[in-house]
Amino acid sequence: MKFLDDWMSTAPGQLQRLGGCEYGDANSLGKAGKRAGSDSGIIASEGTTLANSSAGVHGPTSTRGLFVIGTDTDVGKTFVSVLLIRHLVSQGWRVGAYKPVASGVRAGTPGDAERLLAATGQAWPLDRVCPQSFADALAPPIAAAHQGQQVDDELLRAGAHWWLGRCDALVVEGAGGALSPLSHRWTVLDLAQELALPVVLVAQHRLGMMNHVLLTLEALQRRQLPVLALVINQLSNGASTGSTSGVSTGLDTDARASDAEAELRLEESLACLLPFCGKISCWVLQPHGSTLFQVGQ
Repeated sequence: MKFLDDWMSTAPGQLQRLGGCEYGDANSLGKAGKRAGSDSGIIASEGTTLANSSAGVHGPTSTRGLFVIGTDTDVGKTFVSVLLIRHLVSQGWRVGAYKPVASGVRAGTPGDAERLLAATGQAWPLDRVCPQSFADALAPPIAAAHQGQQVDDELLRAGAHWWLGRCDALVVEGAGGALSPLSHRWTVLDLAQELALPVVLVAQHRLGMMNHVLLTLEALQRRQLPVLALVINQLSNGASTGSTSGVSTGLDTDARASDAEAELRLEESLACLLPFCGKISCWVLQPHGSTLFQVGQ
């Protein structure tokens, strides 16, 4: 995945815009760390400079992060996040995964956090991958209220800072769509902006996709969040959300005809959509697939 490899190899000093914000002790939840390099998603621990945070330095002082955001719920964020993590692992990087909050989590049933953790190949604590989870499949603040709780705003942010220096790359996965509430105060984009991470935007190829993509890109642009790539998912809902083994279900009996029809519809959609997306790198996850293919280049 060229956009991932380019992102991991870009030296912070070569980026056009660099930003930093003091947070404090990155090893303690609820406390701080230092954030730098919003275009590249460089997250540096206290006292680390951009010079020694550059790519290729595998040490405890730097962690590079990206935020996987969907245009809607059930568009395949977890499936795509797992692919990104596996690719980074295959390139020799030590990868962390962070799901700030999840709902629809049932005891004894593997969910998004378990899939993300398995993809890293590491023995990270599950409660660091997803520190906050709730049973009802509703917006997190509503699901929390049903349990007599509320989403901890500070933990949304501090949970990401725990990863500082523990991994080379951190893949953060949002919940729902870009402006879905994570709490009564924070949306997914609020957290992405707070963490200053570049975005991989995931959309499912279905009716309304173009409108959802362009609305989300406009919201990202207004917040000055760089977009590493747009990923268009052609898998069925079940496969893309991980509820099956990854094999698309619900296809017509003549799968080849169905795939050919879907390919034609996708080509038509891309021809209409991509002129509005500027220079954003666009990738497609094909039916039955586990590989991203670049398009429009």
